[in-house]
Amino acid sequence: MTSELYFGELKVPALLGYSADRDCRKIKKEYNANGDMLIDMVARKLTLTVKLGRLTAQEMKELQTATQPVFFPVTFFDPMKGETVTAQFHLSEQPAELASVVGGAPRFEELKLVLEEK
Repeated sequence: MTSELYFGELKVPALLGYSADRDCRKIKKEYNANGDMLIDMVARKLTLTVKLGRLTAQEMKELQTATQPVFFPVTFFDPMKGETVTAQFHLSEQPAELASVVGGAPRFEELKLVLEEK
């Protein structure tokens, strides 16, 4: 098992950890006359929540470049499959809160990125 995470070719800097949560998309629940649940499920997709430590301006720039496309490849250990996989993801949340400027170089606060599987 590896705790490394890649956005395309970029090894994600200052990685503190991530979670991989499986979500059901486009789900419709109904019940028949006997009270049994009937589920019409279109897909199960992963949501990755990535936690990063403080980043330098250069690391932030590299991260933004790697996540610029609408969908980009992410390589990570998938706990549901028990192996390292690569899948296409969309970055739905990417804050960039400035923490401080030291010697003219900005540093950013710890980040939480939320990615949704295509």
